[in-house]
Amino acid sequence: AKMKCSSCGLNLEDGTLCPVCDGKAKTHYVLDDEQERASLRRWLSVMFWLSIPSVFGSLISRLNVPNLALIGSIFLIVVDFGFGLALFKLSSIEIRYRKALVSYILSFVAAFVALFMPIIALAALAASLLTVYFEYKANAALLEYHNPAISEAWNRLLKWTIAIYGAMIAILFLAIFLPTLGLWLYCLALVGLLIANIEKLVLLSVTSSTFKQSSPTMAKEIS
Repeated sequence: AKMKCSSCGLNLEDGTLCPVCDGKAKTHYVLDDEQERASLRRWLSVMFWLSIPSVFGSLISRLNVPNLALIGSIFLIVVDFGFGLALFKLSSIEIRYRKALVSYILSFVAAFVALFMPIIALAALAASLLTVYFEYKANAALLEYHNPAISEAWNRLLKWTIAIYGAMIAILFLAIFLPTLGLWLYCLALVGLLIANIEKLVLLSVTSSTFKQSSPTMAKEIS
């Protein structure tokens, strides 16, 4: 992707501040390459279709039913492989997708180690949350200037998702002392997570559709 100053329009090779504007104006990637837009359409669509089975696999794997949890976990491994491939393909366009991919790989490694050292499960969770953070931030950056409303919706969804996961962790500790209350609250958190994932599907669809438009110039700020 090319880079251009948001103030004077100067084309630049690299850097996040424009030398002509004395470093007062930020530069932005300009998505005027049809191949880049086609790649965004394709792989954001892949993320959309993978997110549908991922929602149900994630919920099933969290249920306290051994057989169903195992099926959900196996299902998620297959789906997550495709998700990692999508992040890899998008990483050349937005740097935060690359960071999401690194976090994603780390979460897999930590999850595997956690099978033998349960304490590492916290590290796997942290890496998973980082993946969500960078993925949603990348999506928001792609639309920051082209569709600010949807960009802001991605940022709101990020905060909502992190809050839900934080609540689920707190509820698990609460369940140690108040099992019944913890169970009910955990079920409510699962409903909240389902709603958040449904909103993610809607935003992914809108984000992917954005790059089906004929407008040749779409910019995103480098943070």
